[in-house]
Amino acid sequence: MKKEILAIVASALIVGGIAYGANYINKPNVNPLSREEALIKLFAEKYDLLESDVEITISQESENHVAGIVELAPKGPGNVGGFLAAKVDGQWKLVFDGNGSVSCEVLREYNFPQEMFIYCYEPTVQ
Repeated sequence: MKKEILAIVASALIVGGIAYGANYINKPNVNPLSREEALIKLFAEKYDLLESDVEITISQESENHVAGIVELAPKGPGNVGGFLAAKVDGQWKLVFDGNGSVSCEVLREYNFPQEMFIYCYEPTVQ
């Protein structure tokens, strides 16, 4: 009888340990990057800078879209530009950055809200 109880307890501990381990391994990241941190990281990677060398200011946002200004080190007029970013499959993606302009077609492709279309141009047909 004692052996049977011991076997049941041991089995329960083993199964419980396996279940705990599986949940621990598959546990989602409990500290995901904030939107700002994710965007700064994207700029730092793109321009081979430290994250501390990137400053962003968000001027317009929705749940999955951001428009703003980025300033890269060394600070100065040549290192400031606008940017547009969209969340794609749960990850932020830089859609545009710089001092030029972007086609409204790009914004449509990423489903930007209509109020952000002030940042794009419609190509003229000739």
